[in-house]
Amino acid sequence: MDLVYFFKLARLQLNEAEKVKFSKDLKEIITFVGQLQKVDTTSTGEKKEIMSNVLREDEKKNVLALSSELLEGAPDRKEGWLRVKAIFKNE
Repeated sequence: MDLVYFFKLARLQLNEAEKVKFSKDLKEIITFVGQLQKVDTTSTGEKKEIMSNVLREDEKKNVLALSSELLEGAPDRKEGWLRVKAIFKNE
């Protein structure tokens, strides 16, 4: 495996020390993956789906009711609006 070519494909600009280090690391990773491929997984049984749809259906909500609930809990309000501290200075 030509790792210099791999580094170029990945557009990595590495100095010589980094090339040596990453070459060693990549070879270890490839060796480990090779070992994993040899593991007998026939006794693990059938694969089960562990993911499920986590998205919910859209629901209509009464936005005005939510707004009034929000305003009820606000410490400072005026005429249906939240009052907050000014963040800009008058110049």
